[in-house]
Amino acid sequence: MARTLVMAAAAMLFAPLCFVAPGPFQAAPVVRQARSSDSRLQQAPAMSTALCLTAAMGAALLKKVTGKAMQASKTTRRYTTQTIVPSLQWLKTGLRGSDLQPGELRAYGIAGCDVCVGKTQDGKLFAVGDKAPPTGTSLSVGAEVQGSKILDGQFGNVFDCFTGQPEGDWCPSPPGIGKFVAWFIGRREALATFEIREAFLSGDVEVMVDTNAKAAYESWYWKGLLDAQGKDDGTYY
Repeated sequence: MARTLVMAAAAMLFAPLCFVAPGPFQAAPVVRQARSSDSRLQQAPAMSTALCLTAAMGAALLKKVTGKAMQASKTTRRYTTQTIVPSLQWLKTGLRGSDLQPGELRAYGIAGCDVCVGKTQDGKLFAVGDKAPPTGTSLSVGAEVQGSKILDGQFGNVFDCFTGQPEGDWCPSPPGIGKFVAWFIGRREALATFEIREAFLSGDVEVMVDTNAKAAYESWYWKGLLDAQGKDDGTYY
């Protein structure tokens, strides 16, 4: 709105300088008695052109100055442009180490992160991301622990429980479909891993997670026209 008003004011200011009289009013040899006026009439188009160029340069300068001010006041198209740094914290999962049997897997939502907590066959606790690549299926459904490895039940991928690195063939099953998915994805992906510990006295299982991970991931989302914008009082605009 401010830019429109400035451009309109500039147009009104410089419009008289760019006016060129029509041809019939420039040449009036019957009324004119002195031929010297013809030379002045011939100079009029050149003067008008110069004035128009000056007006255009002035309008461009105004647009440049006001454009910077408008750009600084624009609302960002992303939800946030702040740099969100990690905030690592030990958070409880709600279970104790004795609640898990060797080879058992359980999924939990902790601070916006999907975490799969399990025990290897020799009883060691581990925590990995619950979304298994390449399609993000839950490891708590269909996956199984084999020694210190975890086997994805959908595509047959094998991951190390502590490093998250894939081992062996990538997407070996189902026959044909798995290979097509592997070709389409084009790369091998690792599981996210989390530090895990068991409290000495209480036996509570705790996982170290980044409490800002969800906010950092969603900060790159672009605002849509239909997105609800929340107010401080809990209502929406």
